[in-house]
Amino acid sequence: LEDLAAVRGWLADRGHTRLGLVGSSMGGFAAAWFATRHPDAVLGCVLLAPAFGFLARRWDRLSDAERAEWRRTDRLG
Repeated sequence: LEDLAAVRGWLADRGHTRLGLVGSSMGGFAAAWFATRHPDAVLGCVLLAPAFGFLARRWDRLSDAERAEWRRTDRLG
C-alpha cells in the first residue's frame, strides 16, 4: 500500500490524479485494498486471481505467540 501511495503521489505531481489498477495474486489484493481506501483516486481495477484470503490463511497458521508478537511489533518475523 505504501508503494501504491508513492506511485499515486508521483503521478499526481505530474497531473495524473485518476488511476486504473491491474494486479494478479498479491498485486490484485493490494490493488483492491488500495482502491477501497482511495475510491476518489481509482477509476477502475482489473484483478486476476486476487489473493483475498491470504491474510486469513496466514493468520490461521500462526501460533498464539507469533500472533502476539505480530500485534506487539506490527511485523511478522
